[in-house]
Amino acid sequence: MNRLQCVMLDLDGTIYLGNRLFPYTADFLARLTRLGIGCLFLTNNSSRSTDAYLEKLARMGIQTDASHILISSHAAANYLNAHFPEKRVFLLGTDSMRREMESRGIRLCEDDPEVLLAGFDTDLNYDRLTKFANFVADGLPYIATHPDRVCPAEHGFLPDLGSIMELIFACCGRRPDVVCGKPEEQILIAAEQRTGFSREHLLMVGDRLTTDIAIGQWGVKTCLVLSGEARKEDIPGAPIAPTYVFPTLYELGLAIEKARKNE
Repeated sequence: MNRLQCVMLDLDGTIYLGNRLFPYTADFLARLTRLGIGCLFLTNNSSRSTDAYLEKLARMGIQTDASHILISSHAAANYLNAHFPEKRVFLLGTDSMRREMESRGIRLCEDDPEVLLAGFDTDLNYDRLTKFANFVADGLPYIATHPDRVCPAEHGFLPDLGSIMELIFACCGRRPDVVCGKPEEQILIAAEQRTGFSREHLLMVGDRLTTDIAIGQWGVKTCLVLSGEARKEDIPGAPIAPTYVFPTLYELGLAIEKARKNE
Protein backbone atom coordinates (compact mmCIF):
# COMPACT_ATOMS: atom_id res chain seq x y z
CA MET A 1 0.00 0.00 0.00
CA ASN A 2 3.00 2.33 0.22
CA ARG A 3 2.65 3.17 -3.51
CA LEU A 4 -0.98 4.19 -3.11
CA GLN A 5 -1.86 7.65 -4.42
CA CYS A 6 -5.66 7.50 -4.77
CA VAL A 7 -8.46 5.28 -3.47
CA MET A 8 -11.39 4.60 -5.79
CA LEU A 9 -14.43 4.11 -3.56
CA ASP A 10 -17.62 2.36 -4.55
CA LEU A 11 -20.62 4.04 -2.96
CA ASP A 12 -23.62 1.86 -2.07
CA GLY A 13 -22.56 -0.96 0.22
CA THR A 14 -19.11 0.57 0.76
CA ILE A 15 -19.46 4.07 2.21
CA TYR A 16 -23.24 4.00 2.74
CA LEU A 17 -26.26 1.76 2.36
CA GLY A 18 -29.26 3.43 0.78
CA ASN A 19 -29.54 6.72 2.66
CA ARG A 20 -27.53 5.63 5.71
CA LEU A 21 -23.87 6.64 5.94
CA PHE A 22 -21.75 4.00 7.64
CA PRO A 23 -20.42 5.36 10.97
CA TYR A 24 -16.75 4.83 10.01
CA THR A 25 -16.87 6.53 6.57
CA ALA A 26 -16.11 10.08 7.71
CA ASP A 27 -13.12 8.89 9.76
CA PHE A 28 -11.77 6.92 6.77
CA LEU A 29 -12.02 9.93 4.45
CA ALA A 30 -10.36 12.19 7.03
CA ARG A 31 -7.55 9.65 7.39
CA LEU A 32 -6.92 9.66 3.63
CA THR A 33 -6.73 13.46 3.69
CA ARG A 34 -4.22 13.42 6.56
CA LEU A 35 -2.07 10.92 4.66
CA GLY A 36 -2.19 12.95 1.44
CA ILE A 37 -4.02 10.21 -0.46
CA GLY A 38 -6.65 11.17 -3.02
CA CYS A 39 -10.20 9.86 -3.19
CA LEU A 40 -12.43 9.20 -6.19
CA PHE A 41 -16.04 8.18 -5.60
CA LEU A 42 -16.69 5.65 -8.35
CA THR A 43 -20.10 4.15 -9.00
CA ASN A 44 -21.79 2.05 -11.66
CA ASN A 45 -25.21 3.50 -10.85
CA SER A 46 -25.91 5.65 -13.91
CA SER A 47 -29.45 6.63 -12.87
CA ARG A 48 -28.15 9.78 -11.11
CA SER A 49 -26.20 12.80 -12.29
CA THR A 50 -23.01 14.17 -10.77
CA ASP A 51 -25.03 16.92 -9.04
CA ALA A 52 -27.40 14.34 -7.56
CA TYR A 53 -24.48 12.41 -6.07
CA LEU A 54 -22.92 15.60 -4.72
CA GLU A 55 -26.23 16.52 -3.08
CA LYS A 56 -26.64 13.06 -1.55
CA LEU A 57 -23.11 13.05 -0.18
CA ALA A 58 -23.58 16.57 1.19
CA ARG A 59 -26.75 15.47 3.03
CA MET A 60 -24.62 12.79 4.67
CA GLY A 61 -22.00 15.34 5.69
CA ILE A 62 -19.46 14.58 2.96
CA GLN A 63 -18.32 17.71 1.14
CA THR A 64 -16.62 17.13 -2.20
CA ASP A 65 -16.76 18.40 -5.78
CA ALA A 66 -17.51 17.10 -9.26
CA SER A 67 -13.87 16.20 -9.94
CA HIS A 68 -14.13 13.48 -7.29
CA ILE A 69 -17.24 11.80 -8.77
CA LEU A 70 -16.89 9.20 -11.52
CA ILE A 71 -20.01 7.44 -12.81
CA SER A 72 -20.26 4.67 -15.39
CA SER A 73 -22.14 7.16 -17.57
CA HIS A 74 -18.97 9.30 -17.69
CA ALA A 75 -17.01 6.32 -19.02
CA ALA A 76 -19.78 5.71 -21.56
CA ALA A 77 -19.66 9.35 -22.68
CA ASN A 78 -15.87 9.09 -23.10
CA TYR A 79 -16.31 5.95 -25.18
CA LEU A 80 -19.03 7.48 -27.37
CA ASN A 81 -17.04 10.66 -27.96
CA ALA A 82 -13.98 8.60 -28.89
CA HIS A 83 -15.65 5.99 -31.11
CA PHE A 84 -18.90 7.61 -32.28
CA PRO A 85 -18.23 11.37 -32.28
CA GLU A 86 -21.24 13.51 -33.15
CA LYS A 87 -23.42 10.44 -33.75
CA ARG A 88 -27.11 10.52 -32.82
CA VAL A 89 -27.71 8.47 -29.65
CA PHE A 90 -30.98 7.00 -28.39
CA LEU A 91 -30.84 6.79 -24.60
CA LEU A 92 -32.66 4.40 -22.31
CA GLY A 93 -32.11 6.20 -19.02
CA THR A 94 -33.37 8.71 -16.47
CA ASP A 95 -33.75 12.45 -16.95
CA SER A 96 -30.70 12.89 -14.70
CA MET A 97 -28.64 10.68 -16.98
CA ARG A 98 -29.96 12.54 -20.01
CA ARG A 99 -28.70 15.85 -18.60
CA GLU A 100 -25.37 14.24 -17.70
CA MET A 101 -24.82 12.90 -21.22
CA GLU A 102 -25.83 16.16 -22.89
CA SER A 103 -23.41 18.06 -20.65
CA ARG A 104 -20.64 15.81 -22.00
CA GLY A 105 -21.39 16.52 -25.63
CA ILE A 106 -23.54 13.49 -26.48
CA ARG A 107 -26.17 14.18 -29.16
CA LEU A 108 -29.35 12.54 -27.93
CA CYS A 109 -32.26 11.89 -30.26
CA GLU A 110 -35.64 10.20 -30.25
CA ASP A 111 -35.83 9.05 -33.87
CA ASP A 112 -33.37 7.74 -36.46
CA PRO A 113 -30.50 7.05 -34.01
CA GLU A 114 -27.07 5.85 -35.06
CA VAL A 115 -26.05 4.43 -31.65
CA LEU A 116 -27.92 3.04 -28.63
CA LEU A 117 -27.03 3.68 -24.99
CA ALA A 118 -28.64 1.86 -22.07
CA GLY A 119 -28.38 3.10 -18.48
CA PHE A 120 -30.07 2.25 -15.20
CA ASP A 121 -33.54 3.61 -15.96
CA THR A 122 -35.47 3.81 -12.68
CA ASP A 123 -38.35 5.45 -14.58
CA LEU A 124 -38.54 2.60 -17.08
CA ASN A 125 -41.39 3.06 -19.54
CA TYR A 126 -42.71 0.06 -21.48
CA ASP A 127 -43.20 1.95 -24.75
CA ARG A 128 -39.67 3.34 -24.56
CA LEU A 129 -38.25 -0.06 -23.70
CA THR A 130 -40.06 -1.51 -26.72
CA LYS A 131 -38.62 1.19 -28.96
CA PHE A 132 -35.12 0.57 -27.64
CA ALA A 133 -35.45 -3.21 -28.11
CA ASN A 134 -36.54 -2.76 -31.71
CA PHE A 135 -33.50 -0.56 -32.39
CA VAL A 136 -31.33 -3.31 -30.84
CA ALA A 137 -32.99 -5.86 -33.11
CA ASP A 138 -32.19 -3.63 -36.09
CA GLY A 139 -28.48 -4.11 -35.33
CA LEU A 140 -27.49 -0.59 -34.24
CA PRO A 141 -24.32 -0.29 -32.10
CA TYR A 142 -25.44 -1.02 -28.53
CA ILE A 143 -23.55 0.42 -25.53
CA ALA A 144 -24.40 -0.10 -21.85
CA THR A 145 -23.13 1.81 -18.85
CA HIS A 146 -22.73 -1.15 -16.46
CA PRO A 147 -23.68 -4.81 -15.92
CA ASP A 148 -25.11 -4.87 -12.36
CA ARG A 149 -28.25 -6.99 -12.19
CA VAL A 150 -29.40 -5.61 -8.83
CA CYS A 151 -28.89 -2.35 -6.98
CA PRO A 152 -28.60 -2.68 -3.18
CA ALA A 153 -31.17 -0.88 -1.06
CA GLU A 154 -31.84 -0.55 2.65
CA HIS A 155 -34.71 -3.01 2.38
CA GLY A 156 -34.02 -5.58 -0.31
CA PHE A 157 -32.82 -4.62 -3.78
CA LEU A 158 -33.79 -2.92 -7.04
CA PRO A 159 -33.63 -4.58 -10.49
CA ASP A 160 -30.66 -2.85 -12.15
CA LEU A 161 -29.48 -2.42 -15.74
CA GLY A 162 -28.10 -5.95 -15.98
CA SER A 163 -31.63 -7.27 -15.48
CA ILE A 164 -32.96 -4.90 -18.14
CA MET A 165 -30.23 -6.10 -20.50
CA GLU A 166 -31.30 -9.71 -19.91
CA LEU A 167 -34.88 -8.76 -20.76
CA ILE A 168 -33.69 -7.20 -24.02
CA PHE A 169 -31.58 -10.28 -24.76
CA ALA A 170 -34.56 -12.56 -24.21
CA CYS A 171 -36.54 -10.37 -26.59
CA CYS A 172 -34.10 -9.89 -29.45
CA GLY A 173 -31.09 -12.11 -28.84
CA ARG A 174 -28.43 -9.39 -28.45
CA ARG A 175 -26.33 -8.26 -25.53
CA PRO A 176 -24.42 -4.94 -25.55
CA ASP A 177 -21.42 -4.60 -27.84
CA VAL A 178 -19.59 -2.65 -25.12
CA VAL A 179 -20.14 -2.27 -21.37
CA CYS A 180 -18.32 0.70 -19.82
CA GLY A 181 -18.69 0.33 -16.05
CA LYS A 182 -17.00 -1.97 -13.54
CA PRO A 183 -15.57 -4.56 -14.09
CA GLU A 184 -14.69 -3.38 -17.62
CA GLU A 185 -11.55 -1.43 -18.44
CA GLN A 186 -13.30 1.66 -19.83
CA ILE A 187 -14.09 3.00 -16.36
CA LEU A 188 -10.56 2.28 -15.13
CA ILE A 189 -9.17 4.24 -18.08
CA ALA A 190 -11.55 7.08 -17.16
CA ALA A 191 -10.29 6.94 -13.56
CA GLU A 192 -6.66 7.18 -14.71
CA GLN A 193 -7.52 10.18 -16.85
CA ARG A 194 -9.48 11.85 -14.05
CA THR A 195 -6.90 11.34 -11.28
CA GLY A 196 -3.73 11.62 -13.33
CA PHE A 197 -2.40 8.42 -11.72
CA SER A 198 -1.68 5.13 -13.48
CA ARG A 199 -3.47 2.04 -12.22
CA GLU A 200 -0.36 0.90 -10.31
CA HIS A 201 -1.01 3.77 -7.89
CA LEU A 202 -4.76 3.24 -7.55
CA LEU A 203 -6.81 0.98 -5.26
CA MET A 204 -10.40 -0.03 -6.05
CA VAL A 205 -12.48 -0.56 -2.90
CA GLY A 206 -15.95 -2.08 -2.97
CA ASP A 207 -18.35 -4.70 -1.71
CA ARG A 208 -19.03 -6.65 -4.93
CA LEU A 209 -16.86 -9.46 -6.21
CA THR A 210 -18.34 -9.41 -9.70
CA THR A 211 -17.73 -5.71 -10.36
CA ASP A 212 -15.54 -3.88 -7.81
CA ILE A 213 -13.12 -6.78 -7.40
CA ALA A 214 -13.31 -8.27 -10.90
CA ILE A 215 -11.89 -5.01 -12.26
CA GLY A 216 -8.60 -6.33 -10.86
CA GLN A 217 -8.28 -8.30 -14.10
CA TRP A 218 -6.95 -5.07 -15.66
CA GLY A 219 -3.97 -4.76 -13.33
CA VAL A 220 -5.35 -2.56 -10.55
CA LYS A 221 -5.21 -3.63 -6.89
CA THR A 222 -8.56 -4.22 -5.21
CA CYS A 223 -9.96 -4.33 -1.70
CA LEU A 224 -13.15 -6.14 -0.73
CA VAL A 225 -15.04 -4.72 2.23
CA LEU A 226 -17.63 -6.98 3.85
CA SER A 227 -20.12 -4.19 4.57
CA GLY A 228 -22.35 -4.82 1.55
CA GLU A 229 -23.12 -7.66 -0.83
CA ALA A 230 -20.19 -10.09 -0.60
CA ARG A 231 -19.40 -12.37 2.32
CA LYS A 232 -16.05 -13.92 3.20
CA GLU A 233 -17.26 -17.36 2.18
CA ASP A 234 -18.00 -16.04 -1.34
CA ILE A 235 -14.34 -15.24 -2.06
CA PRO A 236 -13.09 -18.74 -3.05
CA GLY A 237 -15.66 -18.87 -5.86
CA ALA A 238 -14.90 -15.43 -7.24
CA PRO A 239 -13.46 -15.20 -10.78
CA ILE A 240 -10.86 -12.67 -9.56
CA ALA A 241 -9.59 -12.70 -5.98
CA PRO A 242 -9.30 -9.38 -4.11
CA THR A 243 -5.84 -8.11 -3.23
CA TYR A 244 -7.03 -7.23 0.27
CA VAL A 245 -10.08 -8.08 2.39
CA PHE A 246 -11.28 -6.06 5.39
CA PRO A 247 -14.53 -6.04 7.37
CA THR A 248 -15.08 -2.31 6.71
CA LEU A 249 -13.36 0.89 5.60
CA TYR A 250 -12.28 1.45 9.18
CA GLU A 251 -9.87 -1.50 9.15
CA LEU A 252 -8.65 -0.58 5.67
CA GLY A 253 -7.83 2.93 6.89
CA LEU A 254 -5.75 1.54 9.75
CA ALA A 255 -3.85 -0.71 7.32
CA ILE A 256 -3.12 2.16 4.92
CA GLU A 257 -1.85 4.35 7.78
CA LYS A 258 0.34 1.54 9.12
CA ALA A 259 1.85 0.98 5.66
CA ARG A 260 2.66 4.68 5.38
CA LYS A 261 4.31 4.77 8.80
CA ASN A 262 6.47 1.77 7.89
CA GLU A 263 7.83 3.34 4.68
